[in-house]
Amino acid sequence: MPMPNSFESASVSNRSAHRVVVGTFSLKIAGAALSTALAVLMARLLGPVEYGTFSHLLALAGVAQIIISGGVPTLLLRAVASIRDNGGASSIVGLYRRGALLMWTGMIPGGLFAVLLLRTLDRPGISGALLATLVGIVACSSQLSLVASALRGMEMTLRSQLPELILRPLASVLLLLGYYGLGDGPIGHPASLQLHLVAILGALLAARLTLKSGLSLHSASVHSQPVIQPDWGRAAMWLTLLELVNLLSAKGDLILLGFLRPPGEAGLYQVAQQCNELIGFGVSSVAIALAPVLTRLHIAGERPQLQRLCVSVGRLSFGISALGATIVLIGGPELLAIVFGGDYVASFKPLSILVSGLLLSSVFGFPGLVLISLGFDRDAAKISFFTTFAGIVASFILIREIGLSGACYSFASGLVIRKYLLWKTLLSRTALNSAIYAAVRVTSR
Repeated sequence: MPMPNSFESASVSNRSAHRVVVGTFSLKIAGAALSTALAVLMARLLGPVEYGTFSHLLALAGVAQIIISGGVPTLLLRAVASIRDNGGASSIVGLYRRGALLMWTGMIPGGLFAVLLLRTLDRPGISGALLATLVGIVACSSQLSLVASALRGMEMTLRSQLPELILRPLASVLLLLGYYGLGDGPIGHPASLQLHLVAILGALLAARLTLKSGLSLHSASVHSQPVIQPDWGRAAMWLTLLELVNLLSAKGDLILLGFLRPPGEAGLYQVAQQCNELIGFGVSSVAIALAPVLTRLHIAGERPQLQRLCVSVGRLSFGISALGATIVLIGGPELLAIVFGGDYVASFKPLSILVSGLLLSSVFGFPGLVLISLGFDRDAAKISFFTTFAGIVASFILIREIGLSGACYSFASGLVIRKYLLWKTLLSRTALNSAIYAAVRVTSR
């Protein structure tokens, strides 16, 4: 019997990894397209005031979800991946049940946080039914992330992303169109949140069926005792903090704006932020796709190639940002009116500020991604912690003083400062320069 060829096995493994990377990138593009279509549809159907309330409440639900999840999905992914080949279905199910138990235990502080926070709003639209809908969104979203983590740990990477990236936004679009077609009046934020909950339930059901089919490949019994993971509690605390920082970095200004200003301003800000994120998605997608190459070059010690790649990606990101900024500054009001509706033309000024911040920050390239790819993730995390919490304080002050524009100035300046600090750290730790002027220097030789 011939012995297996290690070179052929490695080639098969590389081809499989390549398919996963390409498939994931394709899913993210399709998911971004669906999410954009959903955002446009909701903004047009709800109007700035209702859309602002919807976005604000959904951001608060995201905070509650992180408190409830407590980093458990990430811990489950690591644990399932470590015992996937030897543990069988019983061990995987045991880990999943342990994670679900910890998550449901977290419903107590998460639920109290949600109730107390929403009750302090003192708004007429915050009813018991709306609170129940938000609790359902938080619970189902938490379970969906848990199931997706179990699937990723079982190396079902592409199938784990389908429910959240494709099925949920697609179901939301179809439900909104159906509700609008059959309804007699305008769609408000309570009905929109209820439809959002139904879409999450559908995605969760699909994810659970996928997990069940994956577990059926294992022959072991599913009724054994859960696998004990004594370090989950300590690790969960730091993961929760990191996830909160990431969420506040993206949604902190929207949350504060919803508390301190009329909901219509939150709606205008949300539209501006989504347009800015669409430009940023094109920028970051190129860099994320190259992250494994950065790691490989670093391990191989190919420093000149690593430097050239860093600055080339930085130059490309600046070019994409400049193109997006040019389109926004020249035809922004007309595009906003055509895509989102005439009510959102007022989002042009916030969008101009956000895009300008994105353009200025892209001068430094992607220093954070390079730091993480080279193993300096602690340095990147420290800078993210500092700039996020400093940005929240600045945002609070600026929003109280100048309103909507204050949130935009805070977000844009925070992005530039974060990129600058990451760039300085990359330069001091590795002597690599990801800024665009370094690209000019390299290509001029």
